[in-house]
Amino acid sequence: MKNEQDLRVIKTRRNIMESFLELLKEKPLEEISVTEICDRAQCSRNTFYLHFPYKEALYEKIVDSFVDTICSSFQNAEIQPGESEEDYAQRRMRQIGEVLLSRRGQLAPILTGEHAHVFFAKLTDKLRDTLLSLTEQLIPGSSRKEGYRLVCWYSASAITGFLRGCIYDVPMDTPEALDILCMIHVPVFVASYKYLEE
Repeated sequence: MKNEQDLRVIKTRRNIMESFLELLKEKPLEEISVTEICDRAQCSRNTFYLHFPYKEALYEKIVDSFVDTICSSFQNAEIQPGESEEDYAQRRMRQIGEVLLSRRGQLAPILTGEHAHVFFAKLTDKLRDTLLSLTEQLIPGSSRKEGYRLVCWYSASAITGFLRGCIYDVPMDTPEALDILCMIHVPVFVASYKYLEE
């Protein structure tokens, strides 16, 4: 049984993950073998299987790591003293957008092939849950309002769609993309906040 806190275990796992990401830049998941991952990571197959039962589990671990990193950008969501709802929404959407866009290059390799839908489905679900949880902390009872749950579904899907568009279709500079994200999403945020205050 390996000790998850052991620095050697952490370093080996990171090395396997980074080697796998390098291979994903070269070819889709379906064409990568465990042997190739081990060769790139300079580890044995036994070492690989000690950390991951199969290559898809490695892929899912990387996906989960990116999803957690993106969703953590929603934390510390308190309104600053004297900050209007609209100013708060602008600030938060820019922070969130910057986290999303700063990961474009890292995400591109895992979003090739047939498995990209796994990432976007997990991201949408986790974003929705994060939005519901954070709002529940700020406004108790908000997660029980059907209308607000619908807003969280919409928001999570919109943010995922924004990231998908920025990776697959629109190689836009970050400042311009953030302006568009705020233009679209800030009014939704303000409207949903007013809905919860009713």
